[in-house]
Amino acid sequence: MLFGQITEALSVRPEILAIDFSDCRYIDAQAIRVLLDAHKLAWQQGSRLLLRNCHPDTIRLLAMAGVLRVFDIEPAREVRT
Repeated sequence: MLFGQITEALSVRPEILAIDFSDCRYIDAQAIRVLLDAHKLAWQQGSRLLLRNCHPDTIRLLAMAGVLRVFDIEPAREVRT
């Protein structure tokens, strides 16, 4: 389902497609596979996939999977109180 939504968003050929991870702290192997497929599709059509507001745990999981350098990542902004 997620890949279908990403594919639909990429169908208009945006310069950048940002996926917001604000509410996501954990991703599994299937999610990583979907992100890799989406990155490949975006790259093939001249778009860029941006992972936005990634929690440090998500970044760590991508690093452990060996795919961190594949993605353009914007870390989560710190909330200051």
